[in-house]
Amino acid sequence: MHFAYPLPWWLALALAAAIGAAAFFQYRRPLAPLTRGQRVTLVALRAVVLAAIVLFLFRPMITLPPAASQDAIVPVLIDVSRSMRLEDADGQSRVARAAAIVKTDLMPALARQFHTELYSVGDGLAPAAPGALDRLSADARRTDLAGALASIRERYRGQRVAGIVMLSDGGDTSRAGGSGGSGGEGGPPVFAVGIGSPDGPRDREVLGITAGDPHLDQASVDLHVTAVSFGFGRTPFPLRVLANGRLLDTRRIVPPADGSPIDEVFTVSPDPLNATVYSAEIPVDDAEAVAENNSRAVLVSPAGRKRRVLLVEGAPGFEHSFIKRALANDPALEVDSVTRKGRNAENQDTFFVQAGAGRSAMLTAGFPQRRQDLFAYDGLVIANVETDFFTRAQLAMAADFVAERGGGLLVLGGRSFAKRGLSGTPLEEALPVELNDRLGGLVRTSLASGPMPPHNKVMLTGEGEAHPIMRIGSSPDETRKIWAALPPLAASATLGGPRPGATILALTTAPGGGVFPVVAVQRYGQGR
Repeated sequence: MHFAYPLPWWLALALAAAIGAAAFFQYRRPLAPLTRGQRVTLVALRAVVLAAIVLFLFRPMITLPPAASQDAIVPVLIDVSRSMRLEDADGQSRVARAAAIVKTDLMPALARQFHTELYSVGDGLAPAAPGALDRLSADARRTDLAGALASIRERYRGQRVAGIVMLSDGGDTSRAGGSGGSGGEGGPPVFAVGIGSPDGPRDREVLGITAGDPHLDQASVDLHVTAVSFGFGRTPFPLRVLANGRLLDTRRIVPPADGSPIDEVFTVSPDPLNATVYSAEIPVDDAEAVAENNSRAVLVSPAGRKRRVLLVEGAPGFEHSFIKRALANDPALEVDSVTRKGRNAENQDTFFVQAGAGRSAMLTAGFPQRRQDLFAYDGLVIANVETDFFTRAQLAMAADFVAERGGGLLVLGGRSFAKRGLSGTPLEEALPVELNDRLGGLVRTSLASGPMPPHNKVMLTGEGEAHPIMRIGSSPDETRKIWAALPPLAASATLGGPRPGATILALTTAPGGGVFPVVAVQRYGQGR
């Protein structure tokens, strides 16, 4: 036995003397009379206890003889993902080179001291027979290295594992993104053996393609394509988009730097009746080591049921009629409209209702009275309607329609914002701008570079030029020219700046130099 903290002989003698003295003086004058034998026994017991405490503080240790190393296990893991097919490992494929290293170098050396077990790593962890090393095929679609390490640690929990040897080209392509969180912390050490050329092969790859959901028939959808080029420098290459195998568009891509991802957006119009497979592909170069990653595809399903829109008009108006006709001409929409005509002899509001079968009755009062009736719509347009037309419960229901139902809300017209009537109502928070002009100066920060627009002249902001709902022409320049050619507005409301998270798409000026929003959008709960 020895101590973790060395105990020199002179210190041991000093501690023994101090313990003896402390025990003796403790019972020199006992409170109760003791015989000589009782006093000696108590002094001895106290001295033994104090000595044990001192020994424990110096941490006594016993060195055991080493166990036989053959009892320790060394799991050997070989990556069998498709990237291991590349033939850049001394003229061999990566998987063949890994198998040769295991067969000729690792297994003979480890078998002298440890018990070895062989596994393949791809979509998951699988045992592999040593005799099957020459028949390993790199067919796995991904490499879950972190998951494999976690599985090994769990499988050998409580057993002696000297270490884990992993042969791989280094790419963790698991769904967790190689974050390492699933691999666990601690445990036996991992010894990685890199396979393949350190410089990597020359390759161009389509990393991903995503598409928006076509909620409406005949609606355009943005395809987001991400590509990358390795080993070719900034040499341009073509990127093509196809729909069900038919070429739609080709762009010449110039990488900003070698290995830097490139993002491109293609606007397409999916088939309204059948699902469309959109694919992005890069033509294979003769110098590329891999051709399988040059193409990716995404399935875009057709839109489902027709979307319903409720248009509530405070009075007949040219702009309302234009909006109503534009919506009604869209075959993907069902438009119900309520137009306030005036008052009858009993001084009650009267309405002109145009709605589908079964929905007219709930609109006779000018607005749905029940949540389920309003929530049957996907969009709500409030056009030139004074705030006092609605009850507070109806305004709260309209706010919930956006936040909880996920519907779209459009509020327009001077009467809707007259005298800031929506201030303090449940609907105020759903609007993307402040209803007073105390923050109007903040809108100036959204103004695109250039001169200020004339009074009531609409001008797009930088965000508005790129936003889909402001898109008119086939290009941003054409869109900007069309908006600039529009005549000034007849009037504009002096609203305030955007709420946090909202975006000003168009603005105008008022006499005195004030800048006010004309079009603004924001997400609100589940809707917009």
